[in-house]
Amino acid sequence: MRSSRDRAGRILAANPAAAELTGYSGEALLELDIAQLADETLVKAIVAMGHSLGLKIVAEGVETSGQYEFLRSQGCDLVQGNLFAPPMDPAPLEELLAAHREISARRKEGVSPC
Repeated sequence: MRSSRDRAGRILAANPAAAELTGYSGEALLELDIAQLADETLVKAIVAMGHSLGLKIVAEGVETSGQYEFLRSQGCDLVQGNLFAPPMDPAPLEELLAAHREISARRKEGVSPC
């Protein structure tokens, strides 16, 4: 019996428009490009389908807090977009991640970052 990941891969591979729209990857992720999905009903259906297949849902292109709250209410597992950070080159990204790791480590130690 094939896994739900295999079934999702076959479904999306058989429909190139859906594969482009959702960006299915071999990591059991279903990626939604919010800029291409303005219809809330369609987003709800895609999220429900992805979850029923055991996939994690990643929403890309999140630009407003309204989009974020809607996606969160629908059970999106991960979000990314300009609301959180603009696209950046590797060096600034590494600096941002290092600062985040430092803040997280301080919080675990009970130190409040200033």
